[in-house]
Amino acid sequence: MQTLENFFKCPRLTKEEFEFFKKKDEEFFKRYNLVRSLRKKIASALQTLAVAKLVGGYQGINEVNREEAVKHHIKACFYDPGTAFRFPTFRKEADLPVYKEIE
Repeated sequence: MQTLENFFKCPRLTKEEFEFFKKKDEEFFKRYNLVRSLRKKIASALQTLAVAKLVGGYQGINEVNREEAVKHHIKACFYDPGTAFRFPTFRKEADLPVYKEIE
């Protein structure tokens, strides 16, 4: 369980990241009425933004910017470390090490 003290050690979201998170969070809760932790919701939004920046032309992001995509992905991994294991294709395309979960 994450403590409140550890939560505030998370990196701050940029204005772009926060706006993207708000939009993604609103869409998610219209579609599903589920309770998820704030950290996981932020990580999910950051990862979606990272994918949009990596491929371009997705979710209103038209430019390809690999460097920013990697920054968003790393920040998503900080909020939810499991993100590094769940997106091996993204990590391979972004030239990051691909991790396999320990069985």
